[in-house]
Amino acid sequence: MLRLLALLSAGAMCCYPQAPDSLCRLAALTDEEWQLLEGGNVVSKALKPNHERELAVAGVARVRASRECFLERFRDIESFKKSPSVRQIGKLSAPSDAWDLAGLSLDPQDVEALRDCDIGSCKVKVPVRVIQRLACEPEGSARDYSARANSIFREELLTYLQSYRFQGDRALIRYRDKDGPLSLAEQFHSLLSGWSELNELAPEFSNLLARGSPPALENVEEFLYWSKEAFGLKPVISVTHVIIYQLPDRAWIASKQIYASHYFDASLAITLVVDDPADLSGHSIYLAYLNRSRIDLLGGILGGLRRSVVRGRLVGGMSRNLQQTVTKLESSCPTQTTSRGGLCGPVLARPSPQR
Repeated sequence: MLRLLALLSAGAMCCYPQAPDSLCRLAALTDEEWQLLEGGNVVSKALKPNHERELAVAGVARVRASRECFLERFRDIESFKKSPSVRQIGKLSAPSDAWDLAGLSLDPQDVEALRDCDIGSCKVKVPVRVIQRLACEPEGSARDYSARANSIFREELLTYLQSYRFQGDRALIRYRDKDGPLSLAEQFHSLLSGWSELNELAPEFSNLLARGSPPALENVEEFLYWSKEAFGLKPVISVTHVIIYQLPDRAWIASKQIYASHYFDASLAITLVVDDPADLSGHSIYLAYLNRSRIDLLGGILGGLRRSVVRGRLVGGMSRNLQQTVTKLESSCPTQTTSRGGLCGPVLARPSPQR
């Protein structure tokens, strides 16, 4: 009863019979937002953060494409994420080798920042061994230093990724760019444990993420990829561990950040792909993307102001990116005519969908 009262006081959640409950609860959709969604609009919004340095956003869309086609496109992550903001990207092989990172390079301003780096005082987040090795490098030309910095960075990043593949979360980086080490493992598990909607709606998936070790289930697949993307004033190099968990009528996808060169202390994105229960042809889905990130800029006196600015940009970016994704999918995935009832009309539903 107390939980019901809390939900009612928080605002009217969407309750149309054709609205998948997991979709509504995960993205905290209201009736008004559901109607916008059914009208062909993309819905993007900020969610309530669970930590003072956390930002949370959600985006939802209905897409005329099958779940299988979406997953096929998503697995080709280099093409799927292609956009002006993604400057470099590469999917890592298993096991990873040096060729996987051959196309990755530090931004010139990050190379310069590394010249003055010390453990506990650095303007770029890198593995500690990068700082230690560069400190032992002889003085040389700017070109020589840039080449060595990039080479050492790629070597140490590869070593880190190989350790992560073998040890899981036990190998996650401890950032040393500021006073006192910051454990990515602690930040990630704190973020995950506070995501109550995910833990309630997909407990088996949440438990899989919490175990922090490589998955070994038949309906689970995974891959790693790296990217360099525009974000704020500095491009961010990041590495992401993708875990796809498939069920009969939906797929859960976790995009777990395991390294970032700037801004992020931890980040977890959840993509939920749900078959449209009103479309018996299987060529229509609901696509929800949610991200919770801990940002190092959001602490301190100016944290509130920065939060407002960054949150607005993230929500706007979410809307644009999701609309681009919808357009790409609907132009490349085969579709069939769907049978749908109106919001108040009859609905042809799939038998016994998971709620």
